[in-house]
Formats: sequence, C-alpha cells, structure tokens
Amino acid sequence: MGGAAPFGGDDGLGGYMPLAVVVPAGGSTAIHWVQGNHLGTPVAVTDGSGALVTPSGYSMAGFPGQVRQQAELYYNYYRDYDVSLGRYVQADPIGLDGDTNPYLYAGGNPLNQIDPKGLTTAVIFGDPTSGNPFGHVGIGFSNGGMYSFGTNTPCGSSVEKYLIKQSSYRGGQVYSLDTTREQEKEMIESLKKWCNVPLPPVSVSTWKQAWNDTCATRTGEALEAGGFKHWLLEPGSPFPLDLKVFVRKFSGQPISIPKGRPLPKNIDFDRMVLK
Repeated sequence: MGGAAPFGGDDGLGGYMPLAVVVPAGGSTAIHWVQGNHLGTPVAVTDGSGALVTPSGYSMAGFPGQVRQQAELYYNYYRDYDVSLGRYVQADPIGLDGDTNPYLYAGGNPLNQIDPKGLTTAVIFGDPTSGNPFGHVGIGFSNGGMYSFGTNTPCGSSVEKYLIKQSSYRGGQVYSLDTTREQEKEMIESLKKWCNVPLPPVSVSTWKQAWNDTCATRTGEALEAGGFKHWLLEPGSPFPLDLKVFVRKFSGQPISIPKGRPLPKNIDFDRMVLK
C-alpha cells in the first residue's frame, strides 16, 4: 500500500509483533499481510496479490476497546487478544511492571476492568495549600514515571512515591487517560525539556513570565503533544483548575487521594486504576 510503513517487530520481551496471519482458504490456507501506517499501527490487511482483504464476521464477543481482526484475534490498538486463550498474544509493552504475567488482559479480571489500549497516563491534581492557593498538577506514565514541576520531583521518578509525598500535606485526584506508546513518547519528549528548568519565581517584576510558565502550562503542553484536543477547551491556562476541566473531557471518575492518610490499597499503580 502506498506510504505504508513496515509492520512487525520486538514486543519488548523477546516476542514478535505479527507481520502476517494465516487464514483458511478453501481446503488450504493463505497468508494475509498486515500493513501499517507511519507509526507502525496496523491499518489494513492484503492478500498475496496486494488486494485489500476485509475481515469477515464480527459476531464473536470481545471486551471493551477490542475490534475483531483475522484469525479470531481482537485488536486493542497496541496488542491482539486471542479469545480462545483469554489473553494477549504479545507481551505488555511495559514488560513485567504491568503484571507478573505480561500477556494478561486487564489483569485477568475483564469483568471489572478494561484495557482498551494497554497503556495509561495519569494526570494528578493536588489541592490548594496555605502556600499555594492555586493547587498543583503533574503527569505520570505507566511506561515513563512521574513529571511534576515545582515540587522537587526528579523527572521519571516513581508515581507511587510522588503520591505518598504529596498526600502527606495535601489531598488530590488522579485522572487516568488511555494512551498509546506513541502518545506517551510525544508527551515525555515535551516534558523532558523542562527537567532542568525551574519554574520562574512569582514577583511583581516576573509575574508575566511566571503566568506563562507554570505546572499547568507545562502539563497542558504535553497533553497537546500527545494529541489531546477539544474544540471548546484549550489546555494553555496557567491554573491547574482550568486544566482539570479540560482533562475531565477525556477521563472517567478520578481516584481520590486523601490528605494525611495512607493511599487507597486498591490502586493499581502500573495502570493508575482501581483494582
């Protein structure tokens, strides 16, 4: 296909992403080739002559986020789910950090959890404090750690340790966004340029610079780099509360983080969802 990128490669744990599938053809079998776009995402299937092949049948049930493809596999944007095995056929792209079994779907609990894309980005809001009446916002990745500016948090550090530290003096909320590895890569690249750049001090002489460079503007810029856009709302406000309104358009119910108490025991820190 014109402009299609090669597809297939290492799945992160020594496996291999599929380049082709073998399907029944009369009394024999045929090879159908998986074609990818510039990101390596599979977008079409062709036969040996190069003709486009339409997957037949969509009657079997899959879980949320799954689209049935060839050979009874359900495509979850980044991995394929085999309904006959009840598991993915490729390993989790975050490796063993996701689970001791990297091939499970939704932690082996599909009735209570979903895993539409296999990766999660957590936008974490901190409540106002006596020293900061505007609150705070940072962003963490299942495949890249925590990024929070103005809180002495090393880039790429533990999301769980960040929440423990934050909850010692303020409450907060965690909003989970389903993302792809490509989206996470773009967001992390946007954030990395700020890792050694402190937020500007707030004073009469620097208020304009401080207004245009806050924890909210840096996080919002990263979300835009990851493709999160809304026709009515813009993530460029300097205030975390405005960014929270934007994030709510892409997330479900947040996880509440209480102040001065242990973190909820049912948080899955690899996917930032409730177990």
